[in-house]
Amino acid sequence: MTSQINWDVGLWVKWHYQGYFSHTQTVGHWRMASTFATTVGTLTNFSIAERNRFDNCLFQGYRGLAIRSSDLCPITSVSDSAVEIP
Repeated sequence: MTSQINWDVGLWVKWHYQGYFSHTQTVGHWRMASTFATTVGTLTNFSIAERNRFDNCLFQGYRGLAIRSSDLCPITSVSDSAVEIP
């Protein structure tokens, strides 16, 4: 039996610092994001994906550009009206 991945991205910018992207196209039917910039899972408690530059780029997908970082404070509980942070 083959498992199907329920998300995909065109370009994954993972923990990149001072990146320069020029005339870049990520065009397609991406289910998560056309371009996805992350620092999730780092061992540090600060972002190391700073100062990235995108000039004259074209992003197409479910989300054109998604940016995600690690939580600075761990969240232990979420409800409709509150977020619990120890």
